[in-house]
Amino acid sequence: GHLQHVEVVVVYLGRTTRTKYCEGDLQNVCSLLQQLGTYDDLLEKLVRKGLKSFPESPVFHCLASEQEIKKGPYASNLSKAKKHAETALRLAESSTNPQDLVLAAELKRRLLVLDDMAGMMPALPPFGGSRSGPGLDILDMIKGMMGSLNSTEEDAEEKYSFDDENDFFFGEPRGRR
Repeated sequence: GHLQHVEVVVVYLGRTTRTKYCEGDLQNVCSLLQQLGTYDDLLEKLVRKGLKSFPESPVFHCLASEQEIKKGPYASNLSKAKKHAETALRLAESSTNPQDLVLAAELKRRLLVLDDMAGMMPALPPFGGSRSGPGLDILDMIKGMMGSLNSTEEDAEEKYSFDDENDFFFGEPRGRR
């Protein structure tokens, strides 16, 4: 039922990589693929298309930053991720779109986390390289520290509370499965 329909839609979207999109439509497609989470190659293609077609859009620079981080500690280029995040922040702050202004606040927090990560990377132990392998996945760590792109101020305050039982660093220990 639902999963088959999602697969049909994603296959269709895969055939649209050369289609000329409106900015909002391409943002919506990327958002859908990001939420589905298992179509990273297609998402990466469409984000590159968004950067090329809409270089003044902070959303595509933000997505490019996230895609770079998602590659993991050994394959990602944190300076490239930071450059995209800084560009997204500059574009979002100069935008008149209210959604971009909300994005700017989130990007400021993300840049702080990227700076912290850049300082921590040499000291971090190796992570599990794949999403299914043992160990801590870098993307899970980043999501735990930053939250999702669509989070609100109240969500952020709740996520960054240190007295939460499910706090990223002090929650239930994660062992091999």
